Amino acid sequence: SSGINAEWPLRPGSSTFGEVPINYAMSLYCASKHALNGFFYSLQQELLAKKSPVSLTIGALGLIWTPDMESLWKDDSIPVDLIAGTMERAAKEMLDSYTTRPRTLTYPAFPNNFMRASWYFNPWYQESAVAQGDQDGYEAGLAKWEKKIEVARERRFSQGYSEVSSEQPSV
Repeated sequence: SSGINAEWPLRPGSSTFGEVPINYAMSLYCASKHALNGFFYSLQQELLAKKSPVSLTIGALGLIWTPDMESLWKDDSIPVDLIAGTMERAAKEMLDSYTTRPRTLTYPAFPNNFMRASWYFNPWYQESAVAQGDQDGYEAGLAKWEKKIEVARERRFSQGYSEVSSEQPSV
């Protein structure tokens, strides 16, 4: 025996932005997620072709509404119920995927699948994504994102996180 349980699941996590690009200086993030998706989807096909006992579900997670997200977006009027998922539901979907074993776990499903369909089938998606609710233009939108990133960094620093390490502070 190889020591691997015949029902051994792998669950690499990625992001919807590994399948659909986003604007506002997120190209490196999207590129790294595309690389993860390319590797794991290819591995998934190899495992299926070899009839391997190892199952592989790629997690394509979108916006999960956490207390940090709420504080970062408190000044924006965004339709949270439409575009974001809850932490509790995300956890349930991930746990359920251990028994249902889908090839891709997409959560929250509606906004993520809508973005995929828009990207693949709407030739104007890129232009509409750049204008994404920012009537003041790309530079104003970029400035808003940079401000949110700075607030997130300050919060992490004040909670004991460093830029180099993602370890939680000791209690």
